[in-house]
Amino acid sequence: TQSTWGHFRFVFRITFLTSSSSSLSQKVLFRMSHTSSAKPCSFNWQPYSTPESISALADEIISTGQKAENEIASIESGKHSFENTIGVLEQDSALNLSRSHIISLMSMVHPSKDVRDSAHAAQEKISAYYVDRGMNKNVYKSIVEYKNKQEQLTGEKERLLSRTIRDFKRQGLQLKDDDYEKVKTMKKRISELQVKFQANVNEDNSKVLFTRDELKGVSEEFISSLEKGSELSSNGQEQFVVTTQYPHYFAVMDRCVIPETRKRLQNAFDSRCINTNTSMLEETLALRHDVSEILGYPNHGAYVLEVRMAKDPSIVLAFLEQVSKELDSLAKNELEEMKKLKIQELNEKSDVGINSWDFRYYVKRIEEKQYQVDHEKIKEYFPIDKVVNGVLQIYQDILGLKFSKQENPAVWFEDVTLWEVYDEKTNDFVGHFYMDMHPREGKYGHACMAPLVPGYAKQDGSRQTPVAAIICNFPKPTQEKPSLLQFEDVETFFHEFGHVMHEICSVTQFPSHHGCGDTETDFVEAPSQMLENWCYESEVLERISGHFQDESKKLPTEFVEKLKLSKNANVGLLTKRQLVFGMLDMKIHSQKNSNTQQLCYSLQNEIQMVQPQPDTNFAASFGHIMGGYDAGYYGYMFSKVFALDMFYSVFKSKGVLNKECGLHYRKTILEPGSSKDGFEMLSNFLGRVPSANAFLSEQGVEVDKTKPNEIDEIMAKLAVITENSKKSSKL
Repeated sequence: TQSTWGHFRFVFRITFLTSSSSSLSQKVLFRMSHTSSAKPCSFNWQPYSTPESISALADEIISTGQKAENEIASIESGKHSFENTIGVLEQDSALNLSRSHIISLMSMVHPSKDVRDSAHAAQEKISAYYVDRGMNKNVYKSIVEYKNKQEQLTGEKERLLSRTIRDFKRQGLQLKDDDYEKVKTMKKRISELQVKFQANVNEDNSKVLFTRDELKGVSEEFISSLEKGSELSSNGQEQFVVTTQYPHYFAVMDRCVIPETRKRLQNAFDSRCINTNTSMLEETLALRHDVSEILGYPNHGAYVLEVRMAKDPSIVLAFLEQVSKELDSLAKNELEEMKKLKIQELNEKSDVGINSWDFRYYVKRIEEKQYQVDHEKIKEYFPIDKVVNGVLQIYQDILGLKFSKQENPAVWFEDVTLWEVYDEKTNDFVGHFYMDMHPREGKYGHACMAPLVPGYAKQDGSRQTPVAAIICNFPKPTQEKPSLLQFEDVETFFHEFGHVMHEICSVTQFPSHHGCGDTETDFVEAPSQMLENWCYESEVLERISGHFQDESKKLPTEFVEKLKLSKNANVGLLTKRQLVFGMLDMKIHSQKNSNTQQLCYSLQNEIQMVQPQPDTNFAASFGHIMGGYDAGYYGYMFSKVFALDMFYSVFKSKGVLNKECGLHYRKTILEPGSSKDGFEMLSNFLGRVPSANAFLSEQGVEVDKTKPNEIDEIMAKLAVITENSKKSSKL
């Protein structure tokens, strides 16, 4: 949810890789010790851990916001200033951003369903209020009157004023009264539907029962961790409960050799919330389209992209189509290899297709066959404490920081930890971050970063330091073994902790510009995507690996080399899979009415070239398109172009642990937050316009570096559009 001028977006950076959990009570690596005099954390959630207190906090947020509105709207003509218009809005944002994040976090992680339900209801209430607030004509008129004074503003002040005016106009403040009221009503309904949709996804508890025989191929360690079913199977065998949460889903889909088991679990996974959320999603799509048309845009995609790096749907579609075209040949060859393996495995004599429930399984089999990558063996070298300690050490070294774990902090669940961050050179306090790493009933099921308190310059000259949280769902330890991470879990942790550092290292004047919050969604993933590449570097693996029985035994060199070789295994098909999500998102936001179930089915067939199950609809649990990434999923691939350019052009060429590069990255990419355009930050970091050469090479495409490729031509066009847009915003 994003307000017009407070930029209240509950931004949770989601990745569809498995999450991570940790019991960091032991063997924690300290760069400095402050545990004897812990720094108080400014994220004051403790008073709001009951349904009643959550509801009261929502009322307080609204009351405080209305007071700020009235103050701005009542300014006498001729007495408008930056301080009593935009300044008042930012003061309100400074207070209410962290309050809103309390409610948002409690809806995701609190152990009590009553508290989570109350938080979901509070989010609906707050969202409805911010629709009203974003369309307050009296506040808008007051800010326009200040703008018309034409005071000379620079830097963040100039940017904040121009974006505030822009966002008010995008809410329909220039409309006639009838259209204005229509838009206002529709936006409230959209907010209500989005909150309900996500609540349904968070609370989904879909389960499937399987016998031990039906789980053939899955590790005994995993089976022993499963809850036992209350009923026996039809042939009298004991059954085990497998949920659709990622740790369970991935363990079975990657390893189970029984196709019917995978089919049943895939059916449950792709049918999550299908009966409750499909209608809400399609109603939202129609409403978004209607709002965009009234505001003067051809569709919702055009409305959204106006304020993104890509600027225009034609840029996005050209990009997605060109990537798909570049990968056609590679993806078809990979698919044929999968089919051959399936024929061999099932002893079939005729051609077979690859079904949606086959995809992950044969991706793993291809890796193991062609590259001899044994993921079950590899994970023995990634006990969670070793990984977390190593990753934290690396981030400290590269970014010039020091972390300290607090002893006995106030947390919402027993295995959550709280950390302090200091600047290595100055010893100045920088911020706090929480780590909530294990799955539990009702907890948000993916991996993400949650912003909690923004950093900004206070009126007295001091700074409010930021607070963030990393939320993951890595497997819990068993009695026999500690929590062991699959290699993709390690990548996920590197990625999500990168977002935490974006929040912590951001240094801006205003809370609305802090961290990831208002950074363009088609750029914001780039910093963390870049950091995933560290996982394949030998010197990094040396730090983050150690066998769970003897941590002095690092990941063997032969495993390291196989991981590097397998990095781009099945890259054509895997990228095509991401294109399915991106194309679905753009298609449903380019028209008013969509049959999402039918579209999901056809896109998987046409682009990914797999056979999906009928009567399923993965869009019903596709949180991105109802949670802030609408008309934005393409951004994951779009930003990967920038991520790989940054990695290979700077870090790979000068050393992945090079502190000089790390400090340059901290200064030019992390510190500005959203106070600068993504394209400007990239150009400052690279010293040139971004190139797609590294991206295409990584996808297995031969690149002629002597001439621009088609994607580089798209980037050059985008550079011109961005510069023109920047000039017009200053007029």
